[in-house]
Amino acid sequence: MNDWAGISDVFQSSFQLGFGSSVIILVVSFLSGLVISWVYWLNSPRFSVESQFRFTLTMICMIVAAIMAVIGTNVTLSLGLIGALSIIRFRAVIKNSVDMTYLFWSIATGLAMGARAWDMAFAGLILIGGGMTTIRRFNMFTSSNRGYILTLYTDPEIQNNNVSQILSAAIDGVKHELKSASLNHIDGQNEYTYELHTRKPDVLEKIAEEIRGMTGIKGVVLLAPETNLYI
Repeated sequence: MNDWAGISDVFQSSFQLGFGSSVIILVVSFLSGLVISWVYWLNSPRFSVESQFRFTLTMICMIVAAIMAVIGTNVTLSLGLIGALSIIRFRAVIKNSVDMTYLFWSIATGLAMGARAWDMAFAGLILIGGGMTTIRRFNMFTSSNRGYILTLYTDPEIQNNNVSQILSAAIDGVKHELKSASLNHIDGQNEYTYELHTRKPDVLEKIAEEIRGMTGIKGVVLLAPETNLYI
C-alpha cells in the first residue's frame, strides 16, 4: 500500500500544473528559443550558420522546459529521468565552443521556464543576448588569426616573381606574404597561397575579381579568417 501511495503521489504531482499552465510554459519557451536562434543567426558568420542548429536551439528550449515542468521538485521523477537519459548517446559534433555556448544558453532558458523562474529567464534573454551581440559587434575577443587566405591557380609559365608583381599591382596597401607554392606539371597549372592583411576587408572581394581577370590566372580562392585555416 505504501508503494502504491508513493506512485500515486508522483502522478499527482506531475499533473499539478494544469493544461493552461503547461501551454503557457511551452509557448513562452518556444518564443524564447526563437529569440536565441535569432541571436545565433545575427552574430554568426553567414557561411557557418546552420538551419538545423537553429532548429535544435529552439526545440531544446521547449523540451527542457517541459521536462523541468514535469519534474518540479519531485526527487523520484528526477532520479528516474537521469536513469532514462543515461542510455541515450548523442553522436552530433559541436563545431566550436561558441555553438556550445548557445546550446547551454538554450538549456538554461528552458530550465528557468520549466521552473517558472520568469525573471531569470527573461533577464537571461536580454542580458546574455545583449552581451553576445555587443561582444560580436565590437570584436572584443578577436581571433589571433586575422589573415585572409588568397589562393591563385596560374598557368605553368607564371612563376612566383610574376605572381608577386601581379599582387603588388592589384592590392596596393594590402600586405601579402607567400605561404606555399605548388608547381604541378600534370594538370598544367601552379598553385600559390598568400596570406593577406588589411584593415578594410571589404576591398578584398573586388581585388579577387580584378586578379581573376588578369592574364595567366586560371582561378582565385579567397578565404576569411573565420574558416580556421592555418598554414
